[in-house]
Amino acid sequence: MKKRVLLAVSSALVLLFAGLANAYTINYTQLTSGQHSVANSDWSASVLPANSVFEVKTAQGGYQGVGVRSNTCGEIDIGESITFNFTALQHIDYFILTLLFTQGPYGDPNEIAGITASPGIFPYTLTATGASSSSWTGQGSATSLSNDANQKGGAAAWKVTNPFGSNSISSLTFTAIHSDGGRNNDSDYAFNSLATSPPTSTQVPEPATMILLGFGLIGLAGVRRIRK
Repeated sequence: MKKRVLLAVSSALVLLFAGLANAYTINYTQLTSGQHSVANSDWSASVLPANSVFEVKTAQGGYQGVGVRSNTCGEIDIGESITFNFTALQHIDYFILTLLFTQGPYGDPNEIAGITASPGIFPYTLTATGASSSSWTGQGSATSLSNDANQKGGAAAWKVTNPFGSNSISSLTFTAIHSDGGRNNDSDYAFNSLATSPPTSTQVPEPATMILLGFGLIGLAGVRRIRK
């Protein structure tokens, strides 16, 4: 009987932990230059167009990022994208983008990053509007990390915190949005990093909770034995 009870408790704990998502940070260095896609047990990432590959951008203003080897090497340009797919639903704590400039330093209008998530999230945009100001249409908030979005050679780095509120997502896409309706590189930028955490309902229980769960299962097994 003891063996059956221990087996039941062990099986329940295994099933509980099997349904839990992990928290992790994805850095631009994990998106290896020259590869079209990367994958591991928790997430995968790929680029478009289909014949393109990742390319890490040379450091600028103290920040680096990754983009697509195509129109503007090492940046995400018009018609290009980087998409992340997660094996379990994730809450996005933040993401960081670089080289998203305001009008002036490179002769472009204010650059616009397009961010799309699923399921159930409308497309959002992040637009550089000044040296340290931006417009973010999603939830959460956007802050400047470099205060140089109108200086040539600057990092133009932005951190968007809690971009989708309490919503959990399975995929996330970064693309570029036309800011003047004409030039192919009127908006371009690089991906630096993002951080996730499990949705609240799937966070790992504290050790005390796990102990109580174990005793509860043993108790149920004992009651069933007495009834028999």
